[in-house]
This record gives sequence, C-alpha cells and structure tokens, in this order.
Amino acid sequence: MRHVWIGLSLVLGLGLLELGCKDACQTATDRLEARFEECNFPIVTSGAAAATVCSAADGELLQCNADCAESASCEALRGTDTQGAADYGKCNMDCK
Repeated sequence: MRHVWIGLSLVLGLGLLELGCKDACQTATDRLEARFEECNFPIVTSGAAAATVCSAADGELLQCNADCAESASCEALRGTDTQGAADYGKCNMDCK
C-alpha cells in the first residue's frame, strides 16, 4: 500500500512536470519533488514526454497532492508509519 501512494504522487507530480505544465502545475510538481528529495527518495525522470496543456483543474489537484505530501512525515511517505501512510492516502483520495 505504501508504494501505491508514493508511486501515485510521483506519477502525478513528475508526470505532469514531464508534460510541460506551467504555473500551478509546475509549482506543485516542484513542491512534490522537493518533499520527496527531502525524504531521500530518488527522483528519476526518463525520456521525453509530449507537451500538453495543464488545466486549472490539473493545477488544483496537484496543489492538493503537494499539500498532502508536505503535511505527511517522511515515515508516512515511506510507509513505515502505517497510520500516517493511511492518512496520506486518504488526503490524496480526498483531492478533487
């Protein structure tokens, strides 16, 4: 379960970063990347993605995901704090 939430955040955040989003999306992906680096998760990007438009809804979702990551402990993000990981997952699922 812990890997699912970590993977979800990274896919959402870094995936949109690779897609060339700007403004709210870029800010959120920068925040996610900084948080995961702070917790010593390796950030790996590979290949080039096609450029796309990042909608306001995409930006809002990513900002919410970044808020969740920033409020979670590194242990919750790693899954070693099971209650924290569950709370982090719920936080992400509540993002709309």
